[in-house]
Amino acid sequence: MRLASLIVFAALLTSGIAIAGYVQALPAIPSINLSFYKFINGAYYQSFSTDSMSLVDIDVISNSSVNVYLIPFNELSNYSHAGQLMVYFNGSGNHVVGRVILSNGSYAILMQADGQVESRSFVYEAVNPLEAARVNMPVGMADYGVAYSNGSLTSYEYNATGFVGVVEIGMAESSSYGIQLNANMILNGSTYFIQDELAYYNGKFMSVINIWNESGPQLNAPLISEGNYLFGSHVLGNSSLPLNARLFEEVHSNGSSYYLVIGVNSSIGDWKTSTRLPSDAWFMVDGGRLTPFGNLYDAELVVGGFGNSSIAEFTAASINLSLFIVNGTRILRPPSAWNFGADTMEGTANISSTWTGNSSIITMGIQSPRQFYSTVTPPAISMSEISLQGGNLLELSSLIHVGAKYRTYIEVGAIVLFLWAVSTLIGRKGGT
Repeated sequence: MRLASLIVFAALLTSGIAIAGYVQALPAIPSINLSFYKFINGAYYQSFSTDSMSLVDIDVISNSSVNVYLIPFNELSNYSHAGQLMVYFNGSGNHVVGRVILSNGSYAILMQADGQVESRSFVYEAVNPLEAARVNMPVGMADYGVAYSNGSLTSYEYNATGFVGVVEIGMAESSSYGIQLNANMILNGSTYFIQDELAYYNGKFMSVINIWNESGPQLNAPLISEGNYLFGSHVLGNSSLPLNARLFEEVHSNGSSYYLVIGVNSSIGDWKTSTRLPSDAWFMVDGGRLTPFGNLYDAELVVGGFGNSSIAEFTAASINLSLFIVNGTRILRPPSAWNFGADTMEGTANISSTWTGNSSIITMGIQSPRQFYSTVTPPAISMSEISLQGGNLLELSSLIHVGAKYRTYIEVGAIVLFLWAVSTLIGRKGGT
């Protein structure tokens, strides 16, 4: 497994300000290099195999018409200049784009063109939450946009106006710790990582807000600016348990104006910030790609260290966490949830997270990364039958024409296909 790359932000504990860490988790994705140098009846082809359900993104650009087919490997013997062909995908034109779900098996990709193929990719970029698990991980509940169901990992995506984390601390014996609500906001195509933390340190609870700008201009927020990073904190009050709190990160609309509202309501105090946005924005969970920093497009509510990459060690704990999606006035439970976080450098020791059917309960124990639940049904995998006409195919003898005034050719180089060997990874990591 590829080790996580860390983006480390300097510790700053003066003036009551704590900077939480941000981890760059890069899942290990096996790759297969496909070189299109094989020919069959006038088309380039390449065969490949998958060990489990996999997602293939197709993006082919040509300066003239191009035909792309994704077929079962055994259909190669049926491929001819005219007749029937069973396909999982077929597309034609100057720009062919598609997304195909495949089960484990053997396949072939066929490509025909009468001009130059300028760019092409067959890429699988889904994430595996178990690849981000580590020793002393933060615990709680997280939605990675990936669900494990019927022996396969299935990725999904959705947009939301925000996220809410409901926190109930009955007992927490530790010198310091933090409970973080982490999510990614999309604004004008740029990604901003939002972190809202209820932190306990030196006998006091405080609210800590962090915003990392991953790919766009800095927000004009009422926070301290440090490069592409904004942060701030506010002391809520002395430790008083039990404590109930509600962490929130939401985009609000006021007519034609939009605001990012981050904060906490608790039984010992409240604090929030409101940042006017230049246009509409939303939060996103997507299990099919990584953020510009190489992180996960997830949403998580987790217990970790207070800040600065610290590990919170507990001698007693009873904490309930519930993560909810906000869509306007609707409050929804995530489609699936896992029992650990991956977007923070802080971690925990001696505690574990289990699912009660309504919330994640944090108690003393040894943490084992796993999925809490899934309501996601794996997508159907289907084929269709198409009719091939002889005039649509390109003869080998006509691949290159050299004349006094023109040259027609096909340029086919290496095409990279990233496939996720899910069953191998799950078996290795002990997922459920």
